[in-house]
Amino acid sequence: MGKSIKIAICLMILCCFLPTCAFASGAVADMYEPTTLSKGGAYYMVELHTDTLMFNKNEHKQMYPASLTKIMTAILVLEHCPDLNEKVIYTQEAYDWVEAQYAAAGGNVSSAGLHLGEEMTIKDLLYGCLISSGNDAAVALAEHIAGSEEAFAQLMNKKAKELEDRIVSMAKELKTLEETIENIVAQYNTLKKKTVEAQKQYRECGAKYNELKASVQEEREEITKKLAAM
Repeated sequence: MGKSIKIAICLMILCCFLPTCAFASGAVADMYEPTTLSKGGAYYMVELHTDTLMFNKNEHKQMYPASLTKIMTAILVLEHCPDLNEKVIYTQEAYDWVEAQYAAAGGNVSSAGLHLGEEMTIKDLLYGCLISSGNDAAVALAEHIAGSEEAFAQLMNKKAKELEDRIVSMAKELKTLEETIENIVAQYNTLKKKTVEAQKQYRECGAKYNELKASVQEEREEITKKLAAM
């Protein structure tokens, strides 16, 4: 797998799972508010070098994944296609499907600029899918892997379920780990309290011992004096 493609996919996946905590004050974020925004859109813009939140809006709003599905497309491609130099033809079926989507969306569809019958490597199609967010590149890859868009959608759903199960499993393991840590902390606090109490008792015993030692020493000296006077 090409190193640049690995990096691109990792960055896109990272963006999907970025925590929604604020990295900067609202004043900083407001400085970078874009001038034109979709009212119903969701935005979360971070300066990666400093982890500074530049702008956020509706970041907790549940929305359709839209072109984020291309990340899943890339994951499946990398799982099913070990040779990224393998050639793929942009077929009539793929072309017609993309054109139908283009017409249904009123022309508002991103494209990598593929031409009917064009032959490209899987690697180049991945670039077109991930960097240009090209629907044509994604459809060409989907058809190459599964034979049709519908069959590829089934693969995507299956993979999504696998990822969901893994996330649920990891969440359970994390919950168990948190409970274990809480238990350890509780035991530590109990031990700490007992240690403090033991130290207190030790000091009290030490003080009593010193008193008894002094008393015994006085009695010994008194007896010694009496014996010397006889």
